[in-house]
Amino acid sequence: MNYNIYAICGNELYVFNSKEEAKDFFSECYYSSEGSERSRYASILVGLNYNNICKDDISTECRGVNIKENGSEDIIYSSLPYKMPIKDTIDYFQTKVLPILKVANDYSVDFHRKIPFEHFGADEDSSFMASFTDFYNEILNGNLRNAETIEKSDGKYEMMINDNSVIDLRAWDDLENVIDNVETIKKELNLDNKLLPRNLITRKCYFFNVGVTFDINDFEKAYDVWGCNGNACKSDVINGLSCENYGVNFNEEATRNYIKEYVKKGCDNTYGYMVERNIELPKEDWKEIDEELVKSYGYDNLEDAKQNGFIPFDFAQLEDCCSYYEQPNESYLKQNNIILKNKINVYDEKTALDKNYAAVSRILNDIYKDNNIGINKMYGAFINGHTHYFKTIEEAHDFIEKQKIIDNMDSMDLS
Repeated sequence: MNYNIYAICGNELYVFNSKEEAKDFFSECYYSSEGSERSRYASILVGLNYNNICKDDISTECRGVNIKENGSEDIIYSSLPYKMPIKDTIDYFQTKVLPILKVANDYSVDFHRKIPFEHFGADEDSSFMASFTDFYNEILNGNLRNAETIEKSDGKYEMMINDNSVIDLRAWDDLENVIDNVETIKKELNLDNKLLPRNLITRKCYFFNVGVTFDINDFEKAYDVWGCNGNACKSDVINGLSCENYGVNFNEEATRNYIKEYVKKGCDNTYGYMVERNIELPKEDWKEIDEELVKSYGYDNLEDAKQNGFIPFDFAQLEDCCSYYEQPNESYLKQNNIILKNKINVYDEKTALDKNYAAVSRILNDIYKDNNIGINKMYGAFINGHTHYFKTIEEAHDFIEKQKIIDNMDSMDLS
């Protein structure tokens, strides 16, 4: 249960376990819609090719959370207490909803059913029925003490907390009811009402990126890189990097050896770089990663996975772990059959624009359709069959004079 894919559509958050599941869902939406609605679904389908978090072109906040579970055609819906910004909505899901879903999965609670807690009962019946008290105690990380659940009538229960507070529970409680119950219990116990303490573990990890460099002034090449790499990341394309592989490893020396060997065996302009990252995840997430590495990726045991493993691309927090727009700690570049160290730069959008406004702005506008970078007009100097772009008409004139060529000059609107 990863719930690692987030799509924001129509001011609602949609959560999936895999990109394939998300693509199937939005593809069906796309083919059954038209007009502006179809365009929203199209933008999400494009985003899913290279991102774990994507949105349509209109959403700025969220009203609710839609959860698509594996193997189910139905959606679990939970409204938000108030409209939230997108980032806050994802935080809300991860801190308030996801812990409930994980415990519910352990207890075989199915929120698609009309009576999700049909097999639950009072504490005195815990020998043959699941316990409400145990269920909520696990959600609250063991902070629920001095609590007892008793049956009031068929399907209706009361949980007594500290001998003075009563929480009404029902066999037909849905996800929203459980969220409300958890928040009420936290308030009664004076627990942090925003985020319960989580058993977080930090591991030093190494993000790597390998491929071949290209000249960003060659727009056709930049477009080809974007298309061939399945809508490549902006951070790669605006820095002239045609990425061929990337990931997050746990072993520094193994990562270094991999990128060096990749560059050594590659053609001219092959590059490889690594960025050291401290990644903090809940203990249960690390456990899930390690177990998956042993089960599906051939590691001998959990210790081997912890020392030499990596974060699989389909894992929930990969998007937060990846190193976009960060200068490498170490890099290698092959030029003229010589391997150069620390010659690769990874600039953010603002710095990249400052260094090569014409090329980067055209990539952002024409490839990524990013119209929010303050570009209104560019000027093209057409020389010997090629158009060179400039921020001002003065810069274009200066270039022409330097080339000692007087030719046609056109204004190109990119807004």
